Amino acid sequence: MYVQYPDLTELRSSNWYSANDSIANPNASKTFNVKTQFAFCTVMSKHGITGENTNAVEWLTKMGFKRINSMLNWWPTHWRDNNKSDERSMDFWWKKYDENKEPVDNQFVARQCWGGNEYPWLKGLIAATGCAFKIGHYPLKKNLYYRFFSLLRLTKPPTKMQVRRLTAMNFIKIDEGFMAEYWLNGWPFESYSNKMEHDFWDKHDPKGELRAPTYSGF
Repeated sequence: MYVQYPDLTELRSSNWYSANDSIANPNASKTFNVKTQFAFCTVMSKHGITGENTNAVEWLTKMGFKRINSMLNWWPTHWRDNNKSDERSMDFWWKKYDENKEPVDNQFVARQCWGGNEYPWLKGLIAATGCAFKIGHYPLKKNLYYRFFSLLRLTKPPTKMQVRRLTAMNFIKIDEGFMAEYWLNGWPFESYSNKMEHDFWDKHDPKGELRAPTYSGF
């Protein structure tokens, strides 16, 4: 697992099945110890072509995680997949550890990102365990978060204007802690479908321009 911020841990997902602390590993519970106030994980969704990893889903449910939203993988090399039948949908899981009331010491915190630097506008934003998800922060820029599954860590409350724009882009506030509040985009897992997401982008971004770094400002 990765302590991404003093209040936020990212769990290894089903992409890391063999890792001792992967949630897809049946022995994960023996090595799992979250010290931060919040933890999250992204898992391949049943809405995608690969289906969901049952070990991961069962383990997350047992540990008290909540599956919140789903969204497609908009990593640049997967764009063509998201216009065909090769759908790479992801689910976001979240948990608040009420017993963890203090930030983790900075010596144990290291922001880890998946992948290389072939796409400069993605550098430093991707989560640790795969290309489908970002962890964002201030300053907010539309081109960074509009068309990419993202968790925003906001260390101060957004302005009314920012809230309106976040809401228009399918972001919802999912939690608040002693260091930051967290916002997530996507669609509710229970009602989500790949078609629902495609229909949204066909309406709001018919040319696919917002998949590329051409817009800025919230």
